[in-house]
Amino acid sequence: MYLSRSIQLLLVASAVYLVPNSVMAQVADAKNDLTLNASDRTMVIQNLQKSMSKKYVFPEVATKVNAMLAQHLKNGDYDKLGPVNT
Repeated sequence: MYLSRSIQLLLVASAVYLVPNSVMAQVADAKNDLTLNASDRTMVIQNLQKSMSKKYVFPEVATKVNAMLAQHLKNGDYDKLGPVNT
């Protein structure tokens, strides 16, 4: 599924803004190196999907994005991401 660069950037910004405090607390404890496990990745994606469904201005776009996020999660695409240095 093709999404414009601006929508991709919006998704990343939304994910950062909408990440639950419990995940952010783990970041503080990670000593500047964050590697999310499968459970954490699933939680982040599910929370992003809920927020998109409730708050995104174009519901039909939110539905498409949520489907794309679910498919990427199912395909293991997010498993390929390496650690994030903060």
